[in-house]
Amino acid sequence: MAISIGQPGSLKNILSKIEDQGFSHINSLEDINDFLKNYESKKSEIYTITENKIGLELNTLKADIDRHRIVLNDNYRIKKKTLIHRINNLVAKKDRLHNLVLKTKLARFIVKFRLAITGFRIHHLKRSSIKRIHKATKPLKKKIFLFEVKYNDLSKNKNRVIERRAAQEIKELDKIKTFLDNERSLISGAYGEVLVSKELEKLSDEFIILHDFNAQFNPPVFIKKTNDRVLSIQIDHVVLSKAGIFLVETKNWSRESVNSIDLRSPVEQIVRNGSAMFFKIQDAINDNKIHLKKNHWGQKKIPIRNLIVMINNKPQEDFQFVKIKLLKELNSYLEYFDQVLSYEELESIKNWLLELKK
Repeated sequence: MAISIGQPGSLKNILSKIEDQGFSHINSLEDINDFLKNYESKKSEIYTITENKIGLELNTLKADIDRHRIVLNDNYRIKKKTLIHRINNLVAKKDRLHNLVLKTKLARFIVKFRLAITGFRIHHLKRSSIKRIHKATKPLKKKIFLFEVKYNDLSKNKNRVIERRAAQEIKELDKIKTFLDNERSLISGAYGEVLVSKELEKLSDEFIILHDFNAQFNPPVFIKKTNDRVLSIQIDHVVLSKAGIFLVETKNWSRESVNSIDLRSPVEQIVRNGSAMFFKIQDAINDNKIHLKKNHWGQKKIPIRNLIVMINNKPQEDFQFVKIKLLKELNSYLEYFDQVLSYEELESIKNWLLELKK
């Protein structure tokens, strides 16, 4: 397996943007793919779960109403039974007073007074029994009433309530979807770079891959042929092998994009990067920062090859200073060239590039 250093740039960029948005449950391209693939089903699932919760809430309310009605009936029966018992006790007391044999006027007066009081109490209990029962059961009746109002309102407006309660989750889902839709180009690029990375890793351990290679130049590299001053370069993958250096740019373009005149050709960019890399390497060799074995024929050359990898579609034409290959052609192309560098020279180039990247 090839030695792999770093992570594809587009993948890092999209995952960083996702993290900045606070979408903590999306941490990989697989998560992005799953989300986009299952977006509609996730949306339906939110409605289904919300509807089920409301159904459960309605069932709970109905059970509460039924349970409280049973308690209400029990309380009503107990209160009524208690009042009847009190009235019967008073009637029995009145009968006992009637049956008393009294010898003195004072005793007859007292009994007459007690009879009047008892009669009044019986009359008052009979007249106020309904009010007493109502007062005793009023809090429970109020609670049942509130449950019924909530139950009826929820039943009547069930669909509206589902929409309202699901709105926040749907809004969050749509926010993620909108963000990912706006980043389709970056996501597509990340998919392409990851596919290329996985393909490159199939190479032998004689290959070294530097992903997302960036370097700043101060002073800038001057390219006389194009009168261009290069301040920095960014390369998707730098592949090092004993055959030299391969600068690999990845494009995951459709057939329409390949043929579109509105999209900038990647050829110019990679040729520019290749030219800048060539001059920086020559400087590094001259400054003894890259150590090459001396040869009696002269100074050894480090081959630098520009390569654009298209995932599924590529143009039919050939272009100067750059090769364009499909993903399936990538490794066979990299393995085609003869060895011109030793292991020690390869390590020296790798270390210099890592230092340059800093």
